[in-house]
Amino acid sequence: MQMEPMTVPMQRKDNNGNICALVKVIIPTSRVVFEGSLIGKCDFKTSEYWCYLAPGSKFLKVKYPGCNPLMVRFESLIGGGVKGSMIYELVLSVPDGKTKQGQPLKLITGFETPSMFPYGFYNENKWRYGEVSIPDTLDVYLNLKDGNAFDGHWSVGNNSKDMENILLGNVEEGDVITLSPRNSTSYMTEKITVTREHLAAKEILAGVYRKRGVLKCVIKDAHTGKPIPGVKAEILNITSYSFASNIDKNKKYVLQEESKSDLNGKLSFNNAIFGTEYGLSFSDKDGYLNPGWQVYDIVKKPVDVRFSENNIVELELSPAVLKGVVKDGKNGIPKAKIECKSLYGETFYTDETGNFNISGYINEGITVSAPCYKTLVLYFKRLPYIYDFNTERQIPENINIKLKKGDPSEKLYCDYDLVKNKVIY
Repeated sequence: MQMEPMTVPMQRKDNNGNICALVKVIIPTSRVVFEGSLIGKCDFKTSEYWCYLAPGSKFLKVKYPGCNPLMVRFESLIGGGVKGSMIYELVLSVPDGKTKQGQPLKLITGFETPSMFPYGFYNENKWRYGEVSIPDTLDVYLNLKDGNAFDGHWSVGNNSKDMENILLGNVEEGDVITLSPRNSTSYMTEKITVTREHLAAKEILAGVYRKRGVLKCVIKDAHTGKPIPGVKAEILNITSYSFASNIDKNKKYVLQEESKSDLNGKLSFNNAIFGTEYGLSFSDKDGYLNPGWQVYDIVKKPVDVRFSENNIVELELSPAVLKGVVKDGKNGIPKAKIECKSLYGETFYTDETGNFNISGYINEGITVSAPCYKTLVLYFKRLPYIYDFNTERQIPENINIKLKKGDPSEKLYCDYDLVKNKVIY
């Protein structure tokens, strides 16, 4: 604390009308930033800053490029907070070798658009990429490697479809470049730590990505409602040419393309983009019709990383159905026994007209037997149904099985001709 009086022209008052304390910080540079209960601007006056603090202030934080922030606590120096109308002097030195000695570095950056290409082409299909508003401005910050000091700020307007080049000056290994889209809820803030490889290449390729989450699904049996394990699903999105695949070399944001349902029928895809519709295709699963591919709308219910059981996307697989009739020629054979493998049992019987309907049929052949007829062991060279997506029906709708008179203990092993729709003896 100095003994010199604070003249009226030197005085500055706080918001309550009290005369402030004046702390003169002596340091031979004009690159210092101060934080605390400051009143007004800290003026630099020939190797010293005049910092006005509200009476009772107990600390002053000092930031200098290339050095860790310095917290000056007045209590440990003068036994309490600073007093109004009093003048204090604080002398600071800058350690040798702490000044920043970096190099220029080119930053190549841009926004991830609703497109399958790295940049541009905004008018892609809505069903695949959804609708998104590209931010007007990207703020770029260079933070020193200590994580606290700040060394630069650039702003980029989104007035072109190409990537932007920004020249960053005085960059060192360990510095952090922050890419922050302004006023955007659809994009993430990206932080890149500068490496030796970046400095050697003299450039960094870094994009600003749309927000991502985990697209969670559960696959159930359409007949029983029970979960179906072991179903492989593929998400239909062109990722090989995507922004993330081209720009994100560490694959941090690349969409997971395949998943397999667990014992509870659950599967998930990482890095699904908020507000986008994805198509899903499924592998063949014994006993079920392959639904081809389906589009699931997650625009109305955006994917959220914090998923709950109530907003998991529920999918259903319909069981394959084997329908037909067992005859002795022209007439149907009632109560003929059919043994086969299916999702819901292994033994079935024809009705009074000889017709049968086996839901969940698994293609491993069937055995048909009836009193006074030879037992028929029937094999299909391929699945006994072809699902027509245009008419949404199975072709053929019914298979025709003709039994031959004889001893049921005698077995006949035959194939079924799907083209002619009959048993080949």
